[in-house]
Amino acid sequence: MSNINKGRNSGNLVISEDVIAAIAVTASKDVEGVSGFASKPIKLQNFYKIADSASKAVEVTMTETDIKIHIYIKVTQDAKIPLVSEKIQQNIKNAVQNMTGTMVSEVDVTVATVELDEEPTQS
Repeated sequence: MSNINKGRNSGNLVISEDVIAAIAVTASKDVEGVSGFASKPIKLQNFYKIADSASKAVEVTMTETDIKIHIYIKVTQDAKIPLVSEKIQQNIKNAVQNMTGTMVSEVDVTVATVELDEEPTQS
């Protein structure tokens, strides 16, 4: 897990990946067409760390100069996926940059599921 470390005159500021992920989810949850968040796929090297990483919907990669974010979402059946993903990308980039002061170079969106409305059964 990486952290953003910013040297300051009065001490250091450390921002964890979990904080970046929380900002990304918060920035995405109210976008019209988003019905929820999906678990990211389990990578083979992380297979035994299931509780640690597999249940998260956001993957964050940080360097000293920028942040890359990958978010896994669920959309409603009437969502216009290109518009929803573009809005999510804008919201995440703006929120993370404003809150952390670090450039977001990339926001990838994976639509993992389309949630279909339940149709009433006929008797």
